[in-house]
Amino acid sequence: MPVTPLKGALAKVNRRGAVTQRFDFALNPEQIHRRIHWPETGETTTGARPCERLSFRLALDASDALKCPEQNPAVVRHGVRPQLTLLESFIRPSASPSSGLPSGGNVAGEALAPALVFLWGQEPAVPVRMVSLNVREELFDPMLNPLSASVRAELEVLSPDASRASFFANLSKTSIARMRQLTALTARPVRDKKRRPDNDAPSD
Repeated sequence: MPVTPLKGALAKVNRRGAVTQRFDFALNPEQIHRRIHWPETGETTTGARPCERLSFRLALDASDALKCPEQNPAVVRHGVRPQLTLLESFIRPSASPSSGLPSGGNVAGEALAPALVFLWGQEPAVPVRMVSLNVREELFDPMLNPLSASVRAELEVLSPDASRASFFANLSKTSIARMRQLTALTARPVRDKKRRPDNDAPSD
């Protein structure tokens, strides 16, 4: 039986651990870089622990979708711009400090990057925030929408300290299994849509 490859994903979640937006990788990155380091000089505090950052490159390409324009009208109109817009929303502030979401910021009134979850195969889901996003757009259509883009994302792993305990508890209980299920479904080949529903199947 052939093995169905899993896809990586990034998902935005709210303070209850529910998924509000998700980005499934069309093509998994070829490499993932992990950097584990202690806080810089002058940033060390009581109870400090090593920090971890993940970085990888994503390739976005509209060429396959454009081969079937009638099935992909959004790609025909906008190229890969909607995918880029979604990724950009993962780094732009979207909540106030009073929302209770985990964040790397610790200054009152500081804008917070959205709480994200990084899914990668059968590895444990990792709560993260996006700290940088470098985009190179290429191959534009007549309306100057990019048809191809190379994206480098850098993520900071969030540690489950006391102020984030409820968020992590809700996340592990309500979201991870569902996100893995959705990611697995997106990786499966599309079957014949004319297949008869199970409740209409003939009995023996």
